[in-house]
Amino acid sequence: MNMKKVYVLLKPNGDVKFLVKKKKISLLDMCDLIERDCRMIDESDVQINFPFKSTILFDDEFGLKRNNKINLLASILYGYTTNHMQPLYGNVILQKRIDCVTGDILWGYTYREANIIKKRIREIKKDYRYKFLSNLIK
Repeated sequence: MNMKKVYVLLKPNGDVKFLVKKKKISLLDMCDLIERDCRMIDESDVQINFPFKSTILFDDEFGLKRNNKINLLASILYGYTTNHMQPLYGNVILQKRIDCVTGDILWGYTYREANIIKKRIREIKKDYRYKFLSNLIK
């Protein structure tokens, strides 16, 4: 039985989109979702208390692009102000990280996991740090 996987797209305006796929998302699809002219994807583990081991994928060259907007939600997951002093910009993909003997595997979430993540994201947006930082970057 082939279960569908849910990938989470975090947009700079604070929107969170759930993308349902029948199979693992390809690198080219990731590039299209992150940025049309994305040439290099970087990844980082989520740095805050989060329901599942997760990794964020982002355009490694976001600093070279003029029209990118700060992605506050992704920046907080990235550890902005605690582990990193630079925020993330543009669209960011959130995926589950599964530890494996041969290395980490990045994969989509189940529907149940996606709903738990949706709840955690709502909590993050209500947190004073999110509100404080969102007022700073306006």
